[in-house]
Amino acid sequence: MGEDPQSYLAALTDDIIIETDVPLPREKRGRRGWMRSYLERMEIGHSFVLPYGSRRPLDVQQGLGAAARRYGLPIGQRFVTSQESQGVRIWRVK
Repeated sequence: MGEDPQSYLAALTDDIIIETDVPLPREKRGRRGWMRSYLERMEIGHSFVLPYGSRRPLDVQQGLGAAARRYGLPIGQRFVTSQESQGVRIWRVK
């Protein structure tokens, strides 16, 4: 079958190096971040397109839809997404 998980993890830890002076990543904005600022301003019928960039279209659509649900459901808003040629469009429908 497969390799023993304990042996596998032990082999991985041989390569771990503790480092200092590595800058922290920029603070994440979380639920109150850039996406929420757009969703808050949308009225029913409004929409915008989020470009795909280098990401797969389905990944962008799923991420945008999940963010919209997390924001909208608690306050009774609903959003719909659709893949377009340049990006994912999101509409506020409720």
